[in-house]
Amino acid sequence: MSEQTVFRPLQVQAGDGLDALHPVRNAVDVQAQLARGGLQVAVVHQERPQRVDEVGIVALVVVDQRPKDLVDEPVQLGGVGHVEQQAIDAQVLEGDHVALVAEALCGGQRPPSLGIRARDRRGIFKTDFLPSGRKEVVAEPLVENHAEVLFERLCDAYPRLKQDRLPLWPNGKKYAFLLTHDTDAITLGSVMEMAYNLGKAVLRRDAISFRMFKDGFTYFRRPAANPLFGFPKWRRIEQPWLRSCFYLFVRPKRLKRDLNDCRSTVANQPVDWRLLHSMADAGWEFGLHAPIHAKEDVWAFREGKEFIEQQLGRPVVGLRHHYWALDWGQPHLTFRRHVQAGFRYDTSIAWKDRAGLRAGTCLPFQPFDFGTDRALDLYEVPSAIMDGHIRTPGRQLGHAVGDSLAVIDIINQRGGVALLNWHTEAACNDYHYTGDLPVLLGIFERVLHDSDVWLATPQELVRHWHERRLRLQAAAQCQPLMLGTPTLA
Repeated sequence: MSEQTVFRPLQVQAGDGLDALHPVRNAVDVQAQLARGGLQVAVVHQERPQRVDEVGIVALVVVDQRPKDLVDEPVQLGGVGHVEQQAIDAQVLEGDHVALVAEALCGGQRPPSLGIRARDRRGIFKTDFLPSGRKEVVAEPLVENHAEVLFERLCDAYPRLKQDRLPLWPNGKKYAFLLTHDTDAITLGSVMEMAYNLGKAVLRRDAISFRMFKDGFTYFRRPAANPLFGFPKWRRIEQPWLRSCFYLFVRPKRLKRDLNDCRSTVANQPVDWRLLHSMADAGWEFGLHAPIHAKEDVWAFREGKEFIEQQLGRPVVGLRHHYWALDWGQPHLTFRRHVQAGFRYDTSIAWKDRAGLRAGTCLPFQPFDFGTDRALDLYEVPSAIMDGHIRTPGRQLGHAVGDSLAVIDIINQRGGVALLNWHTEAACNDYHYTGDLPVLLGIFERVLHDSDVWLATPQELVRHWHERRLRLQAAAQCQPLMLGTPTLA
């Protein structure tokens, strides 16, 4: 493995005050500082990683490539001599990349060991509570980084592998871009929506919520005419370029309510389903936006799925949980219920408050069932960027667009899936959603003109990924013929 694979070289000059030197491409912790004119280096070595943020790789830091300056003890400070100007390089010895990949994927399902105060009542936490090493790489495709190292090593032994490598995406495309919409509200004029906005206006002294409350009288019992009913506008915006997926909130009447469940939905408002039906006929996808307590009972998933299917006359295969509310104590139980309800994919693994890759991967994967000790017949497509991740009050439009494109660039480099979640009601570009639509249009300006991108719906992507997996399994049956004779060093 080359030095650049894991660490970024750093130039150090006498007199510099150095903070932690973050290797960025993994979570090995390297600390350095100048003390009395000399450079001190601390190398952290984890042999048996317990969480995704603990990378089990032996790291050796070498100054000027001189053996006497080698720091090779686990967690040790070593004086490496007086320097006027020297370069720090890093070498990486053996690491169990397969174990690290498995730990990263399972770590996306199993929450890290955080204190109770770090979590809300749904078990969800903010990234500020992550260990420092993991916090630095929230948008890094750790799984793909390790997989690429393994692939290069295999190619050293089996040179034919590179030419026989199965493309990730159709028609020579280098990465995939998916746009999705959580439909959290469809009208200002519902009684529940008006009561909620009035409550926020009073308790938080929020003028915007009070304006939403007042505007609710104008649109009372008229969901299709009000600003939050974003389907027609999204159709006009997306028509020339792509088809997206709308996740529709449906809460069965016998399911326990939650304060943060959606209040105005396609199930409790008089919606003209002919519009949504025509969009489905034209290629838009519709899935389920699962209520917060749906994770507790498989029938809640089934009833929500069946309701949308009956209205649209076509199968519903995917979902995303409202508030990302999986059972984060035992997420495999939620995924197992997805399978039992007949879903083919989920898109609920994401950070609560930051863009990035919670499971350390930008590719679809099958969640692992810790109860049956096998992968589930379900694909998880990680959500990378949500409007609320990057569009915060007072933040400049250009910064939000730039930060989004930076994450998409990382995903592009690894040939992954950039899955975006922009709420349906954000199409109005008003109220608390002001600025969300311009940010997305700024992203579109570059991504939609990129000849390397595959624009797809989640259902199309999962179908392609499943067919690719079957081809790989078939090829594995004749592995010796495919690999040929290994090349010995």
